[in-house]
Amino acid sequence: ECSITGNSHFTTFDGRHFTFLGICQYILVKGTGKNKFTVTLQKTPCGHNFDHACIESITLVLEDDVSKQVTLTRYGQVQTGPNQGLNINGAIEIQNISSLFVQLKTTFGLKILFAKDGERIYVQVDVSWKRRTLGLCGTYNGNLRDDFL
Repeated sequence: ECSITGNSHFTTFDGRHFTFLGICQYILVKGTGKNKFTVTLQKTPCGHNFDHACIESITLVLEDDVSKQVTLTRYGQVQTGPNQGLNINGAIEIQNISSLFVQLKTTFGLKILFAKDGERIYVQVDVSWKRRTLGLCGTYNGNLRDDFL
């Protein structure tokens, strides 16, 4: 499992811990090969003096096709690509699993829990994605030393 807690404390699939305070859009996890996908993370300035970086949203794009995308925002909003419902070709299911979390689950082994306050994200991938991931969540190959290569 890859996680982000407190907006900036990351743990990769392989267990590497790091703190990342950047403000921009970043690739959280990219799955390569069959059923490829990209999950991006949008961090924006926040706080009383806008001196913190808060998670604004995460976006899942399937097969590098922006018409097949879904975005989960802070406060629990769901936005989809043009002309798409919440069920993109049957591949994605989104549901509120509690007053705190929205769950995005796919048919190809990706599950995301996103806290509506933007403070926590948990990403799980099936073992079939081993050695097929890139991004801030790392390489998922059991070696935490190469997560940033």
